[in-house]
Amino acid sequence: MGEKPDWRSDVSTGNGLPVWVNHIAFTADKETQEQARASLEAAGIKPFMDVDHGWCHSHYYLDPNGIMIEFCRDTPGFTVDPVAARASLSKK
Repeated sequence: MGEKPDWRSDVSTGNGLPVWVNHIAFTADKETQEQARASLEAAGIKPFMDVDHGWCHSHYYLDPNGIMIEFCRDTPGFTVDPVAARASLSKK
């Protein structure tokens, strides 16, 4: 199709970047995450990473082209605190 011989489909690592730089993220609830995990594991695909970020919980996979796919579930984690936010913005 006209690709250069050194062309790669892994958009992050193919350009010398960490795998997580260019990735696709889908919002998911717990049930969707569990269904995706079960379906992918049945096909022999294990999560690349499973990370609790504190405000969301993400399951990461690598697709056949080396692109990271994220199923992200929002979780309670941050509380709104306008006073602390203003204080952080005014620090020098």
